Amino acid sequence: MRNRPHYLKVILPVVLLLAGIVTSWAIVQSPPVVETAPPQVEPPRVETVAAQPKSVRLKVHSQGTVRACTEMELTAEVSGKVVQVAPGFREGGLFNKGDLLVQIDPRDYDLAVVKARARVAEAHGQLLREEAKAELARKDWQSIGNGEPNPLLLRVPELEEKRAKLKAAKAELEEALLDRERTELRAAFDGRIRERWVEVGEYVEEGTPLARLFAVDRAEVRLPLDPAELAFLDLSLASQQDLGAKGPKVILRASLAGKRHSWEGRIVRTEGVIDEKTRMLYVVAEVRDPYGYLDAAQGAPLPVGLFVEAEIEGRTFNPVHLLPRRALRQDGQVLVVNGQHRVSFREVEVLRVEGEWAVIRGSLQHGGGADADFVGARGGSRASDSPCGDLGLWRLVFDSGDLGVGAGGLFNLRGYPKGDKALGQNGVALGFSLKRKDQLHRGKIGGKAAFVTCH
Repeated sequence: MRNRPHYLKVILPVVLLLAGIVTSWAIVQSPPVVETAPPQVEPPRVETVAAQPKSVRLKVHSQGTVRACTEMELTAEVSGKVVQVAPGFREGGLFNKGDLLVQIDPRDYDLAVVKARARVAEAHGQLLREEAKAELARKDWQSIGNGEPNPLLLRVPELEEKRAKLKAAKAELEEALLDRERTELRAAFDGRIRERWVEVGEYVEEGTPLARLFAVDRAEVRLPLDPAELAFLDLSLASQQDLGAKGPKVILRASLAGKRHSWEGRIVRTEGVIDEKTRMLYVVAEVRDPYGYLDAAQGAPLPVGLFVEAEIEGRTFNPVHLLPRRALRQDGQVLVVNGQHRVSFREVEVLRVEGEWAVIRGSLQHGGGADADFVGARGGSRASDSPCGDLGLWRLVFDSGDLGVGAGGLFNLRGYPKGDKALGQNGVALGFSLKRKDQLHRGKIGGKAAFVTCH
């Protein structure tokens, strides 16, 4: 009885081990039946856009800085002390054509005018006396002389001298009057003062800059363009004159005082040369009445120095197709669906890409058939029910859900025979053996499990 616990300690573990072995063997010999179903491949989903031909007016974008069409330095034309300036003679001050801006002390010039007039009167008197003497000499010769008289006897040289002195005196008077007029510096146009460099009481020499002025009747913007963009504009480098109202319309936009504003103008000329450093061609846009002096209801003023964005109205092209930019592949192709729901690649001529849209020149027709619909590789309506035909369109999808190599995972498998390995359109070997076009083909790409389906 005392040895019974010893036997239990030896026999019980052996019994449990044998029971476990028997149970494991039973599980292995009778595995649970698992029903397997073929993998369900969801057909690719694509987005289609109706590709209808239309007439499109293109636009060319640029930018530049507003500047005045007319700008000048107000310069002293005579020497003297500044004795008066206009009340608005300061930075930003407004003035009208003919306004007196700066007055230089005119007293010295008034005296010069008086002296010049005295010299004219003196020269005129001398000429009258000389003419009387010449007349007496002519009568004396007629009474006693025979033949042609000597010019010296008729006092011809003295008469010409007095006439020349009178002309010189009159010229001096005109010069004195002109200098007197130049003491008054008046505005040559309606405008504003950009900078002021003189004060009342300062002495200025002839040629001293006093201020910088600019006109407010018109403003212009130099807009750089790539020479290739001239193909979209009705402009000519050979134009000999400003286009004026016949030039292409341009819309200028900028933020001012916390708001977005726009101004309308015209392209009036091209500068006719290409910049050697930037390789750009400059065109000039003109805006009339930029400060709204003639029409206060036109909106915000267009100040000189403002940086603006320009949108130039271009030529009209017809017919063209306007497609989403994402529809365009890097090799200049798009995917199209014809009337029989067949998907195929189509090479197109890209006229221009603007923002999210691409402008395609020409037609997307299949020979004489109807226009096609563009097909993109993004979510949308189904196009997977279209037959692949001899020129099969296939889609490579990794088991992880990632798309395969290439744009959107799309490949053009050019009818490879049974058992051959497929080659992607971009030259990448897919590593799949094709059997049937409607069958799921599995394989590996770079060690990753993947499958190919008919698109």
